Amino acid sequence: MSSTDPTASPGGEPTPAPDQSTAPLPPPPPVPGAAPPPPPASVPGAAPAGSTWSAPADYPPAPPAQQPSTGAAGYSGAYPPPAPYPYAAPPPAAAPTDDKAVWALVTSIAGWFLCPIVLHVVGWVLANSALQTIRASGGTMGGDGLAKAARIISIAGLVFYGALVLFWVFAVLLGLLASAAPGQ
Repeated sequence: MSSTDPTASPGGEPTPAPDQSTAPLPPPPPVPGAAPPPPPASVPGAAPAGSTWSAPADYPPAPPAQQPSTGAAGYSGAYPPPAPYPYAAPPPAAAPTDDKAVWALVTSIAGWFLCPIVLHVVGWVLANSALQTIRASGGTMGGDGLAKAARIISIAGLVFYGALVLFWVFAVLLGLLASAAPGQ
């Protein structure tokens, strides 16, 4: 490039074209048969009020300008800002669980697999003791659901294994009586 080129920089490279993004766009071409819209009054550069511009005869008149309503106590007619959300209170701390209730449940469940009658009795005693402690605490101790579940499991285990022992004893006695019967 020559040094006489107005777009050339001192180093001989062409300078970029000026940014056209800030330049206003030309208005769109008019639509044939349509009336031109009135210029908006709030746009800078629009025709001021009282100018000689007028809308075509078949164009509807502009609505009257509305003044903001002051209403009662200076209310401007707009919605008030929303109230801030209050912070939620943290959930109350759970009462600590009574250890006897936990052990009652453990021994009641273990009673179905290990040393059935003994562990069910231990679970039942622990569950009753835990329920008494929890009720006497006035709500500062938790675990009453565990203790009730342990008591139910212990009673069910005692009934089941008690019936099983009675059936076994009855079967053994019946077998002894059948083997000792005269007539063999």
